[in-house]
Amino acid sequence: MGLRDSILNATDIPTETVHVPEWDCDVEVRGMSLAARETISEIAQDSVAAKEKTGKSDPVWNAAVVVATAYDPETGGPLFTDADRAALNGKSAKAVMRLSEAGARLSGMTEDESVEAGKDSPSTPAEGSSSS
Repeated sequence: MGLRDSILNATDIPTETVHVPEWDCDVEVRGMSLAARETISEIAQDSVAAKEKTGKSDPVWNAAVVVATAYDPETGGPLFTDADRAALNGKSAKAVMRLSEAGARLSGMTEDESVEAGKDSPSTPAEGSSSS
């Protein structure tokens, strides 16, 4: 097997189990693929553009990260869909932020990278943030 095949066949998406005491459960959080991360960046840019246009904030960043990175540890399937973003925005900020920070950290998304993507928010996880 050559280097190209080794790279393309590598299992390189990190995972961790995050306990969410507010929901009394464990959630498997996975890092994003490049495609998912690009989608999240587009969501952030669209949110900033909408805020500039309407003057109203669209709180989608953290819920979108949770949708992209939260999995059921028993089935391995995604926990949420895009249709759940609004409902997640109504849940405990501490619980959602815990999952969002873990997902962003596992995806290599630092505050500097998020600012570059057009997302300048104190809720964006900083490098080295904790998931517990």
